[in-house]
Amino acid sequence: GEPSIKALMFRQVQDPASRDEQLRSGRVDMVDDVPRPAWDEFAKSDDVNLHTWWALNLCYLALNVQHEKTSDIQVRKAIQMAVQRDPVVELYYGTARPTYSLVGQTLAEYDPNYLAPGVAQPREERLQQARDLVAQAGADKVKYTLYYPVDDRPYLPQPAKVADKLRQQLTAIGLDVTPLGLPNAEYFNSIQKGEFELALVGWMSDNADADNFYVPLADGDGETGEPASTNAGRIFDRKVHDMLMAAQQLTDEAERIEAYRAVERRLQEQIVGYVPLVNTQQGVAFHKRLQGVEVDPLGHYRFHNATLAGE
Repeated sequence: GEPSIKALMFRQVQDPASRDEQLRSGRVDMVDDVPRPAWDEFAKSDDVNLHTWWALNLCYLALNVQHEKTSDIQVRKAIQMAVQRDPVVELYYGTARPTYSLVGQTLAEYDPNYLAPGVAQPREERLQQARDLVAQAGADKVKYTLYYPVDDRPYLPQPAKVADKLRQQLTAIGLDVTPLGLPNAEYFNSIQKGEFELALVGWMSDNADADNFYVPLADGDGETGEPASTNAGRIFDRKVHDMLMAAQQLTDEAERIEAYRAVERRLQEQIVGYVPLVNTQQGVAFHKRLQGVEVDPLGHYRFHNATLAGE
């Protein structure tokens, strides 16, 4: 049948406080990607309905395997062992959880029992091993820059604070790391060119398939070996590529799950081009006069059954 709502108008509001007030007052009917500090307030509001879900996303630290400062796998393994996720999760206002694989945590291909080598050891043992690797590689004499986008992302609501938390953790193993924020357009353009040794970045799935994580984030052109433009770790491993191409052909669910989990193990044990950090919830808010909007796990909105009181 014909939709009840005939038209939608999209308005960009830069100031979060102003955006929230417009929703509460009814001047707008829906707010996308509600800032996490506002969730509790909206949840208690008589005028607003808050909808939240565990999103198919992740935030991760990319380790550029082709950059001269991070080309030594011993350095990358040291960083892998040094990262502690719980202090990062604390910066997300209770809307994130630690994640340990490159694939979305709500997918069957995510292995909840998998941890990269050394990560399960007591923290002080891990740190000492990481310090030894840094010293052996001479990385304690190198100055590193940790790049991050200055504007919030759904998977990264406080970029500067997350970057500084990682700086503290890497300082503890002897690395001299300086965080540097860049405007989003410049930042993501530079990632495509492989200019950063360490980059705080994330991904939001387009289609709820494990392949949509591994191919754009850890693969590239099978003929040239050039990493995909979205591949911040600049990873291209021929065996991983072949494993991914084979996994795409599988239709048996159990076989698919094992195939992608095998990809994860090789990436984290033999290549180490990234350190997964967190999976986050996302939230949208509706004025209570708007009813019937459907929001799927990918964050897509469907208004075909929605109604607006008073219209």
